[in-house]
Amino acid sequence: MNYAHRISTSKSLLALLLLFLAAPTLAAVPLASRQADRQAKFAVPGANQALLYVYRATDKSAAPLTVVLNGRYSMRLDSRTFTMWRLSLGRVQLTAPGTTSALNFQVRGGRVYYVELSRSRSGIPVLRQVSFPVGRTEIHRSRLVARTTTTRPSKAKPAAPPAPAPTPKPKPKPKPARTPAPVSAPAAAPRGGAKNFAIMLKTGAFKLANDSQTILSVPRALDDSASSVYSIEGEWFVRPDISIGLEAMGFSNDYSTPSSASATGSTDTTAILFNAKRYFLPASTWQPYIGAGLGSAAADFSGAISGSTSGFALHGVAGVQWRRQNLALRAEYGYLKADTEDNNGQKVDMSGSGLFVGVGFYF
Repeated sequence: MNYAHRISTSKSLLALLLLFLAAPTLAAVPLASRQADRQAKFAVPGANQALLYVYRATDKSAAPLTVVLNGRYSMRLDSRTFTMWRLSLGRVQLTAPGTTSALNFQVRGGRVYYVELSRSRSGIPVLRQVSFPVGRTEIHRSRLVARTTTTRPSKAKPAAPPAPAPTPKPKPKPKPARTPAPVSAPAAAPRGGAKNFAIMLKTGAFKLANDSQTILSVPRALDDSASSVYSIEGEWFVRPDISIGLEAMGFSNDYSTPSSASATGSTDTTAILFNAKRYFLPASTWQPYIGAGLGSAAADFSGAISGSTSGFALHGVAGVQWRRQNLALRAEYGYLKADTEDNNGQKVDMSGSGLFVGVGFYF
């Protein structure tokens, strides 16, 4: 076995896997540190507060846009950047210089709100509240801007009413129940907390690519249709559309020896793979995905042949997932490249492909 070729192949595939995680952002506004960016993306609101994310998606305009909270606190956003505020309970207003419209809504405890800032075809800034799945996906594709807020005089705060005329009895403040309805319904935070980890259990039909091989200098015939096919996979989502994880995959094949009817047995193959996946519609119920992995494979022989072989393994998958809350169902096509050999250089090719179905649980 050419070990230099193995190392070269490993480095090439590792470079391809890193491309799944690459999401560079070029911003004309100062960006926060990576640590601050990660803390903001995974922040959790308290019972008596809420989180407000304002992001700017991909925009052809190179000029930054400004968003203003309650007429006092402003942040400049470039394409693919976002800012986050922790809000107290009550009514808030978002505006953007250059537009006469404003976004008003009532803040409720324990909620997370997402607002998109964009530029219309006429060049006017537009504010639009979006759903939780859409907003969370866009936030994880963006970078947090540095906290370079500017504070305007408190008299510019839109929520402050004009000073009442002197009267013997001051006009009482309006009760929260009498406040006007928000422009759009607030998006509720997901029940059960963030779901950044999933476990997948799969089975299916796996077929060997090479069912006729020479093992221990004797021609052998392997049953190309594997039995006891299984896969257990854990996925950690670094972003809603990108996951990394570890997978244990196994299958069994019978073998026979054409020159000797009694020289039969079976082999059990186990592959341990480090995977990376890309989901194309993470905010939808139906989520197509592709993935790749690398690791090792081992084949244990019993019967007329005893011993084991091991070697480098590559893995590629393409499939679709149906997800609703914590439950997911998926179907995928997978290819496994597994060239194994023992200490004496005896080689066994356990490569193959198959169709898999499974169920997953998000936590």
